[in-house]
Amino acid sequence: MGSCSFLTCFLCFLVFMATITSQAKADVTSQDFHYFCDSNNDRGNYTTNGIYSQNLNIALIIVALHASRNGFFNVSIGKGTNSANAIAQCRGDVTPTECTKCLAQTRANLTRVCSNRKEAIGWYENEKCMLRYSDRTITGLDEIGPAYFVKWKELVPDNHPKPF
Repeated sequence: MGSCSFLTCFLCFLVFMATITSQAKADVTSQDFHYFCDSNNDRGNYTTNGIYSQNLNIALIIVALHASRNGFFNVSIGKGTNSANAIAQCRGDVTPTECTKCLAQTRANLTRVCSNRKEAIGWYENEKCMLRYSDRTITGLDEIGPAYFVKWKELVPDNHPKPF
């Protein structure tokens, strides 16, 4: 008694994660949020509540869960044109709780500013975390962009020694 099947526990956890991530409010005016949408919209748009949209929501929940525990995770949900691929990463000095909150905020912001775009990437809180998704495979690619650069002054207080 008191035990549950793996699938039941997993589904309960997904509902819990969806609740946490849905509570994040988009704050796209924050200076701590930087993003890049597919500027030419080459990947196209997805239909809200369509199969890709559902796969993307599942992928974003799963990737946030595992990245908050391990610092990095990637996942692919679905097949063909409905395949949603996601990557999430948190800096090594970020706690699992901070990582979860950061990824939830990034997700809320990205899905607002890149509304229904099939490809986007966002960074939050001075690169505490990064979240990227696409309808194409994005792991193992030799790409140098999109990129976001932070000025040294933004990352450290004035009294901190500068690198050589």
